Amino acid sequence: MQVTGIILSGGKSSRFRGQGDKALLPLTEEPIIQWIIDKLSPLFKEILVVTNKLEDYKFLLTRGSGKKVKLVSDIYPGKAALSGLHSGLFHSKSLYNFVIACDLPFIRTEIVQYLLTQSKRYDVVIPWLKTGQEPFCAVYSKNCLKPITGLIKKNAKPKIINFFSRIRLRKIAENEIKKIDPDLISFFNLNTPRDYQKAQKLAKKFLAA
Repeated sequence: MQVTGIILSGGKSSRFRGQGDKALLPLTEEPIIQWIIDKLSPLFKEILVVTNKLEDYKFLLTRGSGKKVKLVSDIYPGKAALSGLHSGLFHSKSLYNFVIACDLPFIRTEIVQYLLTQSKRYDVVIPWLKTGQEPFCAVYSKNCLKPITGLIKKNAKPKIINFFSRIRLRKIAENEIKKIDPDLISFFNLNTPRDYQKAQKLAKKFLAA
């Protein structure tokens, strides 16, 4: 089936004061977001990057995978990550979409493929780990657009999980995920400068492997 990859890059990177947009920080020789694009490119014909800083991300269009990349911005700004999810689904050409945050550089393609195999008959397929759900590394269908739009218009501070009761949801338990990704490295995200330092070390190991 045709699937679109959607990268949400609308965060404020508030914990990275002085270092700029964390999606654009270098990880070895490439920006973090390029690591994610390189992982998704072999899987999808279309990759959407949702950002309200279009000028800052135009360089992605000139890279090797650039012809697959399209930049889009929020239609309903100010609703946090739900704004980005809505815009990505709205602009996508596919019924099913793999959605990922811009700070998960070590996503394993096997995890993406497994989530997609579980999407039949469901609108959202989401890893549900012991530490909590992972809505920014999940599969969403376009059937989510209507409930998301309603939530955005009615709620001043909506959360992504607030519309889950209105769609067909498939939770993927941690024991299922660990069969593919034992160390859960796919869910290592960069929330702080300390995480960034750790990511630099991990990136070198990945390149050396």
